[in-house]
Amino acid sequence: MPEIFTEQQVKMRQELLIGIERAQQMPTVPLHSHEFIELAFIASGSALHFHNGRNGEIRFDGLIQGDLFSVQIGEQHSYKHCRNMVLYNLYLKPALLDRFRNLEDLPGWKLLFGERTGLSGKLIHLSPEERAKMVQCLEQILNEYRLMPQGYETMITALTTEFLVTVVRAAANWRSDFKDIYPGILESISMMER
Repeated sequence: MPEIFTEQQVKMRQELLIGIERAQQMPTVPLHSHEFIELAFIASGSALHFHNGRNGEIRFDGLIQGDLFSVQIGEQHSYKHCRNMVLYNLYLKPALLDRFRNLEDLPGWKLLFGERTGLSGKLIHLSPEERAKMVQCLEQILNEYRLMPQGYETMITALTTEFLVTVVRAAANWRSDFKDIYPGILESISMMER
């Protein structure tokens, strides 16, 4: 039975609907699920990703820097062959999405938060310009989350809104999955993009 990560384990603050973490990944991360929605953004490196969706769809993806995907409540995932992979994890409580229903018509909403039927083999891949902007935004969220200056709750919500709008717009730039996944090739692609 895979581990279920709770809000307490990832140190989500009760007063916020959002949590965030930046971490260098271990070479292998075992199969697990969450009691929240996770948006994962690969800032650098590469990995092989296994994803078991709520609809029973199983995917294997080669991940490189600039890729972004979500893991919904009830889904399971794991990583293998992580090579210098730094990941930003944005944890979202489902109530947060109710505030953003006006984004449902944007390209990435269904891919990240919907049923995802018929979307197999597609990842959001941010351009270098979008990637730089999103790293800056995520770093600001991290700083607000860690330091908690006056008004941090409002600032985190504003920055998360900017992040979500940018990402669901950028989802028009889907990247098809690599057909043959070899860790060394992923690492080479990641190095070339860098």
